[in-house]
Amino acid sequence: MVFIETADGEKAATATAYHDITGRDKSGSGWLHWVAVRRERQGKGLAKPLILHVLGIMRNLGHTHAKIPTQTTTWLSSYTCEIFAQKLPMAGQSGSFPGMNIFV
Repeated sequence: MVFIETADGEKAATATAYHDITGRDKSGSGWLHWVAVRRERQGKGLAKPLILHVLGIMRNLGHTHAKIPTQTTTWLSSYTCEIFAQKLPMAGQSGSFPGMNIFV
């Protein structure tokens, strides 16, 4: 689980990733399970770097593929998946934002 916090320690966004420990998924893929941004922080460019950071962690853990389940009923989630399919992170890619930091 990864968080973006404001300089005051307020949680602004979070993402969760995991791998299948049950052995049912034989692909070896990691899963980007949950991404959430507080409503008042949405539209400020937090989700994309957060997702890239989590995908970078997954890559560093040895995953070469990621499964990203999403809603298919909204244009925004479909567009986001299309963008991330085109630009996967380099290993160790992370970052911070003015007044905010990523914490693992």
